[in-house]
Amino acid sequence: MDCVFFGRTNGYLVVRDPHRKCNIYWSEIQSEALDRYRYARDTLESLGFYATAVVADGKPGLKPLFEDTHIQICHFHQKAIITRYLTSRPRLQAGIELRKLVRVLGQLDEQSFDEKLQMWHRIWGEFLAERTVNP
Repeated sequence: MDCVFFGRTNGYLVVRDPHRKCNIYWSEIQSEALDRYRYARDTLESLGFYATAVVADGKPGLKPLFEDTHIQICHFHQKAIITRYLTSRPRLQAGIELRKLVRVLGQLDEQSFDEKLQMWHRIWGEFLAERTVNP
């Protein structure tokens, strides 16, 4: 479930069924508002579709809307958020190694990724705790 925009106010909300590998709902939207997600959910439920999980872009407010459903931020958006904070070309070794880990996010299962991320934290924890004080 995601929104895609072609300009500031010309977009679509699209819901895809991963098992059928096809889009099962789409509607034109002017903004990414929660009521559009609610309408999509209600429409699909009236047609007999019930979400067992939702993969979305992390829009605040989606969790209460799908309170009985597992919600995950899609890998594309996870990578984009991390890159926004990390940059696409980190210079420090800790950042370089974290960037390498993020690049394989979609190739690892959750447990493997968590293990690798915990290992990264163990290696770089002391470095991350450092602070520069300007006298």
